[in-house]
Amino acid sequence: MLVEANVVKPKRKTKAKARPKRRERQTREITAGELLDVAEALFIERGFAATTVGDVVKRANVTTGALYHVFPDKQALFARVARRVVDRLVSTAAAAVAAEKDPWRQLEAGMTAILAGASGPQVRLAFIDAPVVLGLEAWREIEQEATAPLLGSVLMRLAESGALPPQRALLLGRVIRGAMLEAAMAVAESGKPELARVELEGILKTMFGAFRAQ
Repeated sequence: MLVEANVVKPKRKTKAKARPKRRERQTREITAGELLDVAEALFIERGFAATTVGDVVKRANVTTGALYHVFPDKQALFARVARRVVDRLVSTAAAAVAAEKDPWRQLEAGMTAILAGASGPQVRLAFIDAPVVLGLEAWREIEQEATAPLLGSVLMRLAESGALPPQRALLLGRVIRGAMLEAAMAVAESGKPELARVELEGILKTMFGAFRAQ
């Protein structure tokens, strides 16, 4: 009499589920945003040198590993904070530019918006402290990447309208960017920022008017 053997079929190996990359990316973005908010407040409050990574993670209520997962070091964190401050300032200027149709008025509107926001402590962080912490070359790269597209678009409209020759518009862009940068720094450093803002706004408008009259 034959007895059927109980054959145990081997279980199929199931593949390990892939880690939810999308969720990881979203979590990382949330963590980065929280860290930037906290770091900006601390850098303004205490300065770069007096703020430690421990201070940031403690206030943000995250682990040190979570911070280093997003930012390689404190300087990289500071660079992102500075870039975010400049981006916000440029975003405000872009809204003011978009509200005008004439390119000369757009130029004035952008300048006025930047000077109006330059008295805040966060602007001092980005325009006064950042060149020292990051080095002038690295900081200028941040500033140029953030500001050049908006200024360039306005100058392109001036050239396209025939108000300025293209080469002159290009050179004027460098002059204006330098003047507006120095003006914003002067407001940020001033003990009387509102008075400095009004004076500098008048000076820059006079400069723009001279170019427009030519």
